[in-house]
Amino acid sequence: MSKLALDRRQAAMITSVFWGCLAGARLVAVIASLVAAQLKAGHVLTVDLLTCAIGAIILCAGGGSNLPALVTGSALTGIGMASTFAAGLLWLEQFRAVSSRLAAIFSVAGSIGADIFPLIIGQFITAWPMSLMCLMVVSVAANMVLIAAGAVIVREGKICTS
Repeated sequence: MSKLALDRRQAAMITSVFWGCLAGARLVAVIASLVAAQLKAGHVLTVDLLTCAIGAIILCAGGGSNLPALVTGSALTGIGMASTFAAGLLWLEQFRAVSSRLAAIFSVAGSIGADIFPLIIGQFITAWPMSLMCLMVVSVAANMVLIAAGAVIVREGKICTS
């Protein structure tokens, strides 16, 4: 069980921190994409994943017992998630033409993930409240490995880039 024993107001504040940081970082990402054309999608994606990883690690390490760690981890995770999907599609577009069909596959896959994670976490959250935080660390690590593997494969020319 969590050692924090948060009331509804505190829990709502933490949720608001996450969603506020996510929305604010999306706004900043849109403005940055318009102003700074030299931003590369791969760099943005790397910063997003690192920010998400740091936030998830903070949540996993101290989110169950330390309120500042919970708030900080939630904020960093929201900031890191903000432009990950868009940056991922832009990064992919550097190596392969992103058709409407491919973009739809990514959208559907993202939606399926958004539906499956709550199902999985719902099975464990009562008995093990930190399961969400640990699943986030595993998910971010898996994303980092997949992106790195994709970059290596593309660099070595093992896939068609048209």
